[in-house]
Amino acid sequence: MRESALRKGNRQHAILRIYGSDDEQRLAECFMLEADSVGATMLVVRELNLSWSDNVSSLLAEAFDLTGAEIEVCRLLLSLRDTSRIADARNASVLTVRTQLRAIFGKTDTATQVDLMRLLSMLCARVQAGNRSPSVEWEDPYGHEQVFTDSNGLEIAYSWTGDPKGRAALFVHGLATGYALPADGLDELMQRGIKLYVISRPGFGNSASASLVEPAQSAAQAIEALARHLDIEAWHTIGVASGIIPLVHAAQLPDTRITSILGVASFLPFGKRETFAHLSAQRRVALRLAKVSPVFADWVGQVAYRMMKRRDPDFLIDTLALDSAVDREATRSPESPAMLRSGQRLLIHRDHRAFASDLRMLATDWSKTLETCPRPIHFLHGEHDPLNPVSRFHSLVENRADFTLESIPEAGELVYYGHSRRIVAALDRAMSENPL
Repeated sequence: MRESALRKGNRQHAILRIYGSDDEQRLAECFMLEADSVGATMLVVRELNLSWSDNVSSLLAEAFDLTGAEIEVCRLLLSLRDTSRIADARNASVLTVRTQLRAIFGKTDTATQVDLMRLLSMLCARVQAGNRSPSVEWEDPYGHEQVFTDSNGLEIAYSWTGDPKGRAALFVHGLATGYALPADGLDELMQRGIKLYVISRPGFGNSASASLVEPAQSAAQAIEALARHLDIEAWHTIGVASGIIPLVHAAQLPDTRITSILGVASFLPFGKRETFAHLSAQRRVALRLAKVSPVFADWVGQVAYRMMKRRDPDFLIDTLALDSAVDREATRSPESPAMLRSGQRLLIHRDHRAFASDLRMLATDWSKTLETCPRPIHFLHGEHDPLNPVSRFHSLVENRADFTLESIPEAGELVYYGHSRRIVAALDRAMSENPL
């Protein structure tokens, strides 16, 4: 590992055996950490918590569909770390154990025993205990943030941009998008006379968490509370990525103030049997775990939280642009890193819980809520979006005359960053076609 750090060689993690003063053998991981501030690469050695429990076994069965035999191989892998010793313990051949390990690699989206042991050790650690991380500084990019308290005593933060005297519309951010618009989008708001309000959903930024309410419902209630606070009788709305989910839920509330919804790079519901096979390995594992229970959505949130804090904002850039060439190109824009950093800090200002709650929201099947949405929805979607392929929208818009689809050939998942003028134009068109 030290040779690799010095010579810029293979930078994969290593699993090490370590010994305490009592000669007890334990396991640790070793990895490289870039320390840009001091111009050096450091080696980090971290002991892995390997306390196995029945809850770990249940998680592996539910999240990854492992068989009982495969789960036992995982357990023995952590304690024995050698295929021949595992074979002896199971009274099986080494070939059988290797065959089982290959099946486990495929189900857990891991490539090597090192990758699998890291995943298993983190699961064990999360089952045993969760760690909290300190907050991250957050600052409203528009400088207009205000906080009010709704009728349930929940503090909700919001801001605005565009024409101070323009027509009111609402922007609802996604999981990691933030709500900062590129400069050309701000210019377009001024030219079209639109005052765009933006809300920090519960648990994001300076909005308090509504821990006893499901994430989609708490965000929907906050949207309607903001409309009442601003005394807005009706408004048109934009939901970016996962931000469309609370808007669709809010449209179902009695006396809703929502007139129309513009979905940008929208998430669509995942069915009960969804395997997330079309997603990258990182997202596939995260959503599978989130579907199991809130406990493991919380664990995934903690892991992502630590990665975002450590790599600010490279983790988001790498994750969002992983599967799409046009998205990789979008991240090269001079504005993209600053916008992604703003979105990241809105997401993790308090701690990991906003990430975890949105994962739970994404893993929940809300298809009936979408199908019965009483308001028109216009989807503005990139044709190269790898997370929610544009083909998934065709049957949806065919069944509803007031659901429409506008695909952008040169865009992917990050359509929000490269086509803000087109987004504002679509909002203006909705405001003209569906007057308040």
